[in-house]
Amino acid sequence: MKNSKLLKFRMKNLFSPSFTCPICNYRGPFQTARPDHVLKRRHAYCPNCKSIERQRVQWQIFHELAAIHSFKDKKLLHFAPEPIFHSVFRKLFAQVTTTDLVMPDVDVRADICQLPFPDGSYDVVFASHVLGLIQNDRQAMSEVRRVLSLKGLAIIEVPITSVKTIEYDKPNPLAHGNVRAPGLDYYDKFADLFEHLKKITSEDVSSKYQPFIYCDWTGFP
Repeated sequence: MKNSKLLKFRMKNLFSPSFTCPICNYRGPFQTARPDHVLKRRHAYCPNCKSIERQRVQWQIFHELAAIHSFKDKKLLHFAPEPIFHSVFRKLFAQVTTTDLVMPDVDVRADICQLPFPDGSYDVVFASHVLGLIQNDRQAMSEVRRVLSLKGLAIIEVPITSVKTIEYDKPNPLAHGNVRAPGLDYYDKFADLFEHLKKITSEDVSSKYQPFIYCDWTGFP
């Protein structure tokens, strides 16, 4: 019976697409996320480092930026820190400060709308899937800009789920408590806060890293 299961697993992987993880350099099939959930995502997880689609996009962005800007003497402020980036960011930057309002084990417990850091404290600010939970996102981004150095860089990622941004009346339990569904127009509202604004999507990253979400929504209400 064990040999039969092993054979099935090998045959399944034989015909599965092969990808490359830019974070750990694994090559091979990726795993399905939440296989028993109504919103299961195919080819989501790297089986080696457990990175997911958006994290591979983010790391590739950091990797490409590092080739242009040296981060070795730069300070990074990381909101809602993902464990997968803990070690790689500490190798990339001179100093890393993690912060969040509710997460345990961060360096500084803080509200993104009222940060306790002096003006121009950080060279790079990174926040992934944070703004969707913040009602006053304008105040949050103003604070991000304030703590950035003069030539600082903010890397702010949100899931784009519609053409135009949809604001909810209250946190949506079907959207992990988010207060909005960001659209393609979402970042335009912050353009006046920054000297340059560049939008990067999954399509800007090589498909070999599997940056896309393949999700079955047919059973979702």
